[in-house]
Amino acid sequence: DMCPEESLILEINGFREGYLEPGNNLPGIPTPDFSVDRIVWWNGPTITNPNMAPNSPDLFRQVSDPGLYRVTVFDNNGCFHTESALASIYSVPEITLSDATICEGETFTLELPAGLETQILHHEWRFNGAVVPAPYQVNTPGEYTLYVRDLNGRFYDNGDEGCLSVASMTLEVLPSPQFSLGADRALCEGAVISIEAQSGFTRYEWNGNTANGQTNSFSVPGSGNVSLQVWNQHNCATTDNVNITINPNPVVNLGGDIDICPGEEVELTIPPFNQIFWSTGEQNTTSITV
Repeated sequence: DMCPEESLILEINGFREGYLEPGNNLPGIPTPDFSVDRIVWWNGPTITNPNMAPNSPDLFRQVSDPGLYRVTVFDNNGCFHTESALASIYSVPEITLSDATICEGETFTLELPAGLETQILHHEWRFNGAVVPAPYQVNTPGEYTLYVRDLNGRFYDNGDEGCLSVASMTLEVLPSPQFSLGADRALCEGAVISIEAQSGFTRYEWNGNTANGQTNSFSVPGSGNVSLQVWNQHNCATTDNVNITINPNPVVNLGGDIDICPGEEVELTIPPFNQIFWSTGEQNTTSITV
């Protein structure tokens, strides 16, 4: 038996040229010559190579088609002997792989077709000639090839067992959208806060809201994290986040209105702040005299 796409060697290895020892033949009768005269290979009704020289390389025949093969060996006396061998091809599992497409940043798991695992001894995936290690998660575009050894009783000199089957699939990696919401922001209370992302994407979802019709602009209601997920024309998505901090405005109290007489002065005092600007022109001082 042979595997598909292989050939089989049919070899004559069980005959030897015969002869009679001197004195064993009948008186007056020449010693018969039992050496091989020719070898004839038969494949069904057709005779091939009908006049082979003895001890030539054609003591074997390489075949790749199934069928019944016969060989007849003739000696120099016209006697002959015929042997036959049936060559058959193992049935191997049918392997069908489908091409796959992922988005940039995703991974794809190489998997055996359904039902194949119970029909094989072992398998391996290769990419550019290198073995892909388990758990077979990949993200590089290109052709991935699956090699399997099935359960057929085919043995090889190198220790391999079973017929080898090979199938390939192509992984395509589509580009994901590229955008950024920028650095985190700190704003003052009362400021109008609007975040704007790049335009031109096919879909926008702010803060997990899956409603249709959202745009690339978003008004921030207050402090917290703002997230945006966008899709491009390949239906690939990317998410970015920005943190918004709303700082409270400082509270300043100069007290009630003050009446003073001409020539008098009054000191106005406030708590310390990071920056202070008085209407009289003084800066960064907690008290003034007016």
